[in-house]
Amino acid sequence: MFMNELRQGKIHSNRWVVIAPKRAKRPTSHVWKGKKCFFCPGNEKMTPPEICRVEESGKWIIRCFPNKFPAFSVKYPKAYGVHWVIVESPNHNQRFYELGMHHMVKVIEVYVNMIKKALKVKGVTCALLFKNEGKEAGMSSTHLHSQLIATKQMFPHLEQELEESEAYFKKHKRCIHCDYIKEERRSKRFIYENDHFIAIAPYVSMFPYSVLILPTKHMADFTAMDEDQILDFADILKKVQTAIHTLGYGYNFYLHTSREPYHHFHLEIRPRPTIYAGFELGSGIVINTMPPEDAAKYLRGKIR
Repeated sequence: MFMNELRQGKIHSNRWVVIAPKRAKRPTSHVWKGKKCFFCPGNEKMTPPEICRVEESGKWIIRCFPNKFPAFSVKYPKAYGVHWVIVESPNHNQRFYELGMHHMVKVIEVYVNMIKKALKVKGVTCALLFKNEGKEAGMSSTHLHSQLIATKQMFPHLEQELEESEAYFKKHKRCIHCDYIKEERRSKRFIYENDHFIAIAPYVSMFPYSVLILPTKHMADFTAMDEDQILDFADILKKVQTAIHTLGYGYNFYLHTSREPYHHFHLEIRPRPTIYAGFELGSGIVINTMPPEDAAKYLRGKIR
């Protein structure tokens, strides 16, 4: 029986691929049409045993459990790690931006606790929280959920980011993201800011209407947030998500967090109105038809 494997390129050493044939068997929204949704209330036995549950009035509002079709698992020596699902609402048709602030805060608290838990698994060194919303973003179920993958292998994008952050810190004795915030706060790419966080359209946006959310004060570890920071993170995430919803596109978001003192945690949201074609795939250079300055202007106008 084939067990999942994480493979490194022999010619392109910075290219990593997980070979996971069982993932092809996972249900998708079109498969579920007319059938039971694994994530809906009443179908809890259709998922692996829960890792955590948040309840209100005797009913769950958030659940977390291992992915039934994992890319990584402690059972896979060559693809070692954890792959968990976080179902953020019992309502099958509710979208992320529609969550009330109280519920959104609870979701952020679960994100924090699940990342902490994942990083306590023996051998695990880094964790990636991510969400796929919309068919074009790779969503397999229309029921609101995010995923958390944590492995012993450092993710290449995060590894490169850490290397660049460390090099900048050694040269300038300052955090590259802190300097970036100072510069972008005064630019046309600024979107929104509260007491603890800022939203910016990245100068080099990989997709139209991309948004970067960062803490305004230096902070490497997402799980180290206090209550006020969690509240402000929920506030800015809800506001930005509401603005992005008006575009009508699917999106991905992912969280980069670490415990390295020179790093600065951040969450990036990437709407998916376009797909990469031959030039992007062959060259590694992305063509973006929406200037981030124009994207920021539009999103600023949608945030109240």
